[in-house]
Amino acid sequence: MEEILVCPQKIYKFSFPDIDELKKIKDFVIKENYYKPYTQHKSKDFSIHKKEKYSVLFEWIQKCIHQVKQAEMYDCDNLKITQAWINKSFRGEELIPHWHPNSIISGVFYLSDHIVGTDFALRDNWYVGHADSPGQSYIRLSTCQEKSMIIHKVESISGDLILFPASFRHGVDANFSEDIRYTISFNTFPSGNVGIFEDLTGMSVEVV
Repeated sequence: MEEILVCPQKIYKFSFPDIDELKKIKDFVIKENYYKPYTQHKSKDFSIHKKEKYSVLFEWIQKCIHQVKQAEMYDCDNLKITQAWINKSFRGEELIPHWHPNSIISGVFYLSDHIVGTDFALRDNWYVGHADSPGQSYIRLSTCQEKSMIIHKVESISGDLILFPASFRHGVDANFSEDIRYTISFNTFPSGNVGIFEDLTGMSVEVV
C-alpha cells in the first residue's frame, strides 16, 4: 500500500536580520502593560505597530507581508496591519485553537527560543462525522481524536516571523516551562484599490 499526501498548505517564514534591534525590542516588550482576558496574557495596547519604538520591526514585517501578497497574487495595492499585540504566556498558560476574523494574512513573530511553538491544524477528511465536511456521512466511525486533525508544529525560534492565512486554525500548547513565552501577533486587511474594477469587483479601501 502506498500513502500519497495531497493538497499541502503553505505558510511563509522569514528571519529578522538585526540582532541588536531584536534585543531592544525584547526589552520594550517586557516593560509593556498586560492583562489576562482568557487563557494567556496580552498587551493592553492592540496597536503596538504604531509605536515609534517598534517602527524598525514593523517596517520589516510590512515588507515581508508585501512579498507574500505578491507571491499569492492578491488583487490589492497593499495589505496593511490593522492590529498588533503581544502575547505573554506564564507557566500553565495556553492559547486555544482559533483563527482571525477580519484579516487576510495574520502573523506571529517569536521573541525568544522556547520549547512551545505554534500548532497549525487542518481537518483530516478521512475522519467522518464532522458537520462541516461536505458530502460526508454524519455516521461516527472513529472516536480517535488524534485522527481528526492534521497538525503541523512550528518551532518558536527567536527572530522568526510566520505569515499564514488568517482562516488557518492554530493554537499554542500549555507552557510547562518556567520561561515566559513572548510573541507578537497581528492582522492585516487590503488597502488602496482592491479587486478588479473591469470585472466589477473593485473598491477603494483605506486602512489607517
